[in-house]
Formats: sequence, C-alpha cells, structure tokens
Amino acid sequence: MRALVPGYVLHRRPWRETSWLLDLWSAEGRTVAIAKGARAPRSRWSALLEPFQPLLLQWSGRGEVHTLTEAEWVDAAAAPLSGRAGFCGLYANELLLRTLLPGEAHTDLFADYGDLMAELRSLPAEPEISALELPLRRFELRLLGALGYALDLQRCSGGEPIAPAGHYHFVPGTGLCRSPSASSDAFAGEALLALGRCELPDLNARRTAKQLLRTALRPLLGSAPLFSRALFTAPGQMRS
Repeated sequence: MRALVPGYVLHRRPWRETSWLLDLWSAEGRTVAIAKGARAPRSRWSALLEPFQPLLLQWSGRGEVHTLTEAEWVDAAAAPLSGRAGFCGLYANELLLRTLLPGEAHTDLFADYGDLMAELRSLPAEPEISALELPLRRFELRLLGALGYALDLQRCSGGEPIAPAGHYHFVPGTGLCRSPSASSDAFAGEALLALGRCELPDLNARRTAKQLLRTALRPLLGSAPLFSRALFTAPGQMRS
C-alpha cells in the first residue's frame, strides 16, 4: 500500500451522485483520483478535500484514474484562502493543470507551490495588489524553470549582459534580444534585472514582470483563455 504523501487538491468536480473527481498535486506530480462517497453528507471527507489546503493523501490503482483511499489534514487550523488571495491560488492551480502532465515528478516545484500557498495564507484578507504580485511572479518563474524554459534575466540571447539602461524584446524560444530603441513593447533592462533578483520595486517593474511572464507562458498554456483571469478582471478586482 502506498504511504501517505503531502499533497493538495488542485481541482475537483462532481462524479456520479456522491463522489468527487480530483486533480491532486504532490511531489510525485499530478494525479487524477476519485474520492468515492466524499460528497455524501456524512462523509469524513466532506469538509476536507478543498483546494489550497496542505493534506496527507493516499491513493491506489493503476491506469490514468486512481481511487483515493486516505486523506488527512496536515494543519486543520490552516487559514483558507479567500478574496484576492483565493484568486491567486486559483490562478496557480490553473497554471499547473494546464502545463503539467499527470505523473511528472517536480519535487522542487511542489515545494515552491507550498511556499506560495503559505505566503498567500499569511496575507491580510484583502491585501494590496502589490503584495500579491511578487509571490505570483516568483512562482511563474519557477514553473518555467521546472518545465525547461527558464528565463535568463542576466544576459540577452547573444550573451551580452543586460544593461540597466538598455531595452529588450522577448522572443519565445530565443530569449531576450536587445532593442534599438525604447519602444512601447520593449522591456527596460533595469526592470528585467530587478525581476531576476525577485524584486518588484515600482509600478514599471511590476508591469514588466507581468507582461514578460505572460508572454513566456503563452506557448505552454495553449489558446484557451484562463478561467482564473476572468475572476481577476472582474469589476473591482486585480489583473493577473
């Protein structure tokens, strides 16, 4: 029998009358599993299998869909995510669901995800948008690295060091290329170097990081829009 492993529920949807079909995330990768009877009113899992909560999980079976056999709290007092922090959690989950294949192990990325969830839980109920952007950008960077598409934010594609006063274009599959002028679609070198240090000191740096990472992730996400971005762009909410 498989031992209990730390993990999270990335997504769940009803399965038949009383069960959940779950997308689980652990250091072993994504796993699809059925939680039989978990939607029944008296199920011991009825309040447990929620996204964002650190859990101990066990499943069995072969093939593409497994059966959940055990689930326990890691910390029953862990604060749930809501509001803007909850939207960020949904966005991170959707990134994983859209870019990772079931069964691909990503031990470091799993730890990064746990750090992101803990950081989001530590924020106030409705944090400032600027407080949310750095954790998201950091996770996006690490996701790209785990997938083999790490961004070099120190040198452009020709090997020349990025200059704080320079301007650069990003070409998917190639990297950053020097721009002859400060055009509206060019990234300032100073903002790129700040992102490389995981710093977003001002509005321009935040805009640069968001635009660059959205461009870098686009080929990996496919053409369908992200559901979570519709939440971000709802009236009165932040934009991812």
